[in-house]
Amino acid sequence: MDNSVTKIIQLTGDQIADYWEYIKQVVYSSRGSHKEVENVLAALLSDEMQCWAACRDLGEQTKIAGFLITEIREDPYSEVRQVLIRYLLSYEKLSWEDWVSGFAGLALYGRSKGCCAITSYTTNMHLLEMSKKLPSQVCAFIAFPL
Repeated sequence: MDNSVTKIIQLTGDQIADYWEYIKQVVYSSRGSHKEVENVLAALLSDEMQCWAACRDLGEQTKIAGFLITEIREDPYSEVRQVLIRYLLSYEKLSWEDWVSGFAGLALYGRSKGCCAITSYTTNMHLLEMSKKLPSQVCAFIAFPL
């Protein structure tokens, strides 16, 4: 891995439009349907969801290494708010440390919205193993197909 710095930067509506061909692949990569992609675009443009670029600072230039799509979730009973990472796609190999260092901006955003955590669901065993190295709470999520 090179010595470039990874930052996660929130995209504006205009930037979402500019990068939409790449961003929609984030949803498709998680087995999303065409309808889901349309719904995500509508949610991004209405600020119900947020899009973030994982950027590598290479000195004279910045390279987009991946995208995340998040939403603020609030439990209706406990009123606990969390930033939920709904979709994530990396175009190059980023270490878990790269992602964690980049989460500083996402954490600031979450705190400004009254959130207490950044959460996500995954079935990727590599991500689960890496998350155990962090001060995180790894929980089991069980889904029974109907």
